[in-house]
Amino acid sequence: MEKHIPKETLNKMSESSKGQTPINSKKIIVDNILYSSINEAGKNLGLKANVVSWRINSKNPKFNNYKYI
Repeated sequence: MEKHIPKETLNKMSESSKGQTPINSKKIIVDNILYSSINEAGKNLGLKANVVSWRINSKNPKFNNYKYI
């Protein structure tokens, strides 16, 4: 039997978690600036999170300044 959760409860849960950094996010450094997550770095650098992630994992020496901590 499937458990039904009222929409009002789901909305409250969603609102309470907004703005919080997920527990599993990894800290990164870009140009000697520490960011708490890829999303935060992307927002501050004007890039999408997937671009930041790609640059962290890239073998291109041009992106050696993008690193996980």
